[in-house]
Amino acid sequence: MKLNYFSKTVVGLVRKANEDCIGHITTPNKSNLNLRIVCDGMGGHIGGAKASNIAVNSIIEYFSNTPNPVPQVALSEAISFANLQIFGFAQAKPEFKGMGTTCTVLLESEGLIYIAHVGDSRIYIHTDKKLYRITKDHSYVQDLVDKGEITDLQMETHPKKNQLTRALGIAEEVEVEVASKPILAKSGDSFLLCSDGLNGLINDRMINSVINTNNTLETKCNNLITMAEAAGGHDNISVDLIEVHESKHINTQFVNKNNKDLIDTKTQQIIIDPQSQKKNPLGFLRHKVTAPLIVVSILFVTYFGYQKFQISDGHQGDSEHVGTKKDTGDSSTTTGTDTIKVVVEKGWGTKRLNTEFETKVNEKVGADNYCKDCPVFYKKGSNKPISIHEYRNNVKNLGLGDFLMVTITDGIVDMPEINKNGKIEEKEPINQFSEETKKEKERLEKERLENEKRKAEEAELEVEKSEVDSLKNKNNKTKIGISISVGSEDKSVDTTETEKKKKKKKKSEKVNKTKADTLNEK
Repeated sequence: MKLNYFSKTVVGLVRKANEDCIGHITTPNKSNLNLRIVCDGMGGHIGGAKASNIAVNSIIEYFSNTPNPVPQVALSEAISFANLQIFGFAQAKPEFKGMGTTCTVLLESEGLIYIAHVGDSRIYIHTDKKLYRITKDHSYVQDLVDKGEITDLQMETHPKKNQLTRALGIAEEVEVEVASKPILAKSGDSFLLCSDGLNGLINDRMINSVINTNNTLETKCNNLITMAEAAGGHDNISVDLIEVHESKHINTQFVNKNNKDLIDTKTQQIIIDPQSQKKNPLGFLRHKVTAPLIVVSILFVTYFGYQKFQISDGHQGDSEHVGTKKDTGDSSTTTGTDTIKVVVEKGWGTKRLNTEFETKVNEKVGADNYCKDCPVFYKKGSNKPISIHEYRNNVKNLGLGDFLMVTITDGIVDMPEINKNGKIEEKEPINQFSEETKKEKERLEKERLENEKRKAEEAELEVEKSEVDSLKNKNNKTKIGISISVGSEDKSVDTTETEKKKKKKKKSEKVNKTKADTLNEK
């Protein structure tokens, strides 16, 4: 598959700095892949720019080394790696706390297209002169659309449109949405990756009208940015257009993620809410004006657009899934979760790490709210969590940079799924501190000590008996000798044999005497 591409990012008309970041890898390379990335940072003009840059560089670093051979797994690992890098950076530098970024990634490998994303930056496919979304925003307003509470057209005029439900960098882990099946694209198809600085100001119908022209990719890209700036340009604008120049595929196959009230982008219904039309002139302009009228109305649009999109809601969303509010121009951000992390220092063991961690969590939530089974453990440089149960039983040696971590939502310590599923059952189901159990343990301990004492005594007696037997055998075999001189030689004589001869001689003499006495009597 051969691709043509052109990308561009601009600061817009209102922001002081560009928090968006675009990155890519193009063939030829050792993995023979094409990679496109668009990220939209948040957390202030410094934090947001840093987060989006870390994300792009981390994903490029992952694919530049040895990516997983399964494209979907590689995308998930790359984005998770980026998330870990952003989160670690923010933890190390308190001034960057709360920074994060959206992320959209398109990967072409062996003629197939794979996509993944986190947040509300989008990926579109343009085929047969129609435009389709192939990602669904991770946002509060998208949840409302899915519930049928608002329409797609009302999404971009909703006061909480910038509130995200997922983003990179705000927690240790992130749920990456990866398309399960690859996309088949034929020659002439094209893809658009963009931040919400584009699709938040001009609708899909207007985007489609630009892509449908016969202009070059560069001209199309510049025209899209110009239209977004004409509609207010309150946000950074990033556009990445990719055109399929050659493909072996005859038909296009993909999963359409358009909202239900978007029949298609060529004949989409335009529904104007009378109330929002009165309150929000920009909402009317965005869905009603055409490209020629934008030029005429640019001053009015800029003024009203700026006023409308500077509004920020100081409260958390009504949905329990709401976690992050995107930066709306200032450095203030709100998050629904807080993360506590204690990193191993030189000379620490597990006991010291546990103590330091518990102390820090207690300072945040209070000792009564501490959850001993809620933390997760990480080895330095790994994004694979280790359950608290495995940590207690198997982790004996700690390295510098290892850490315990826990997340807190609204003052309540969260219990991760990994700790719920990995809990080790107790070997003794009975109460270890009951009186009966204590007595039984004392009895068993007493028997054990008595057995050890008895065995020691038996072993001591066995040693003494062995020594006595050895001494007896030695005495029986010892010969006591007397030396006499015979010529020039010394010889040893057995006195035992001499004694035997003496006794035999006496006995013989006694017998002879008895015989003599008997003869005399006769």
